[in-house]
Amino acid sequence: MSFSDELAKDLQIIKQCRYHEAGHAVAFHWHGFQPAIVDAHTTRFDGRTAPFLCSLLKGEDVELRRYGVQERAADFAVCLVAGIVAETRVSGEPMSKLRQTSGGEDYRMLAIIAQSMLSHRPFEQSIEVHEAQIKLWEQRAITLINQSHLWAAVEAVAQEMERNGDRLDRRQLAAVIKGVSASRSVTAA
Repeated sequence: MSFSDELAKDLQIIKQCRYHEAGHAVAFHWHGFQPAIVDAHTTRFDGRTAPFLCSLLKGEDVELRRYGVQERAADFAVCLVAGIVAETRVSGEPMSKLRQTSGGEDYRMLAIIAQSMLSHRPFEQSIEVHEAQIKLWEQRAITLINQSHLWAAVEAVAQEMERNGDRLDRRQLAAVIKGVSASRSVTAA
């Protein structure tokens, strides 16, 4: 493989990573979870954002019985899948492949959330119900990211990450998303 071929491949991987994290960030923002930092490798939170989920994902025993808490956990799970959906859209790779590669950590967290949500329902503790729950979150994420205004926000965040050294803080992320919303409002008028 020539140097230029390797460089092109590396640049494509970097682009996919940006879109993956931009997909997470826009979905998290849309659902009211405010990431502290988004970079080309991860979307990070401080402890104030959904503390029950932060505890759960650290391996602490957290009960997700209450309906409002379950809804927030489900929204968080959708946001985890949204990164993979965005990466799939920009790369053309099937989600099934990305589940095993760049989305592996996301799916590990999905499994933890699904298991915790189903743990208090003894008749629903089966592999089939667990997989169906994850499929539902996947479909919600696909629907979310495929909305034109949210896809425009994903693209804008990925582009801003490229211009900004692959890193955006909470304020910068909100400004980019707000800028896309404002420009789309003006265009529609």
